[in-house]
Amino acid sequence: MVRLRTVSFAVLVLAVVGLSQDQSKKSAPSDQFQEQVAAYLKLRKMVADQLPKLKPTPSAQELADRQARLASSLAKARAGVMQGNIFTPEVATEFRRLAELALDGSDGARVHKSLKRSEPVKGTVGVNQAYPPAVPLQTMPPTLLMGLPKLPMELEYRLVGRTLILRDGEANLIIDFLPEAIP
Repeated sequence: MVRLRTVSFAVLVLAVVGLSQDQSKKSAPSDQFQEQVAAYLKLRKMVADQLPKLKPTPSAQELADRQARLASSLAKARAGVMQGNIFTPEVATEFRRLAELALDGSDGARVHKSLKRSEPVKGTVGVNQAYPPAVPLQTMPPTLLMGLPKLPMELEYRLVGRTLILRDGEANLIIDFLPEAIP
């Protein structure tokens, strides 16, 4: 009986995943993005709930250990996920369009200057990898940030060169990235 429930649960999960994928093909790119972010957050919660609870501590090492455990567990749970899982082709096209609008608008010249003035950020990134420790966390110009979909507090946008990064801040994990996002 237990085995039947496990199989039934697996079939149900596969059906829901298949249904959500079919629905995401029909929805607008911003809706697809929000659905993928929500799916990640659901997985993130499941993974985080399996880790020991973090008690208040002044120890930087304990915090770093927790971050490493969370990142490792998330990467294992997302094994096989490739670039484009969240920034699907349709979503990528929309994000590039939004970035172009922000940079071509009345504040575009100021945004370009802001990006050039900031410390040049270059590096190699990959899905399910830690944000490179040697690469500064460049802030997003507000004009560009305002044009992108709002993120839940667990996630943030970052730029590495012209690549837009979707980063889990607590885990310091790259969830997805969009090459050539900035014109």
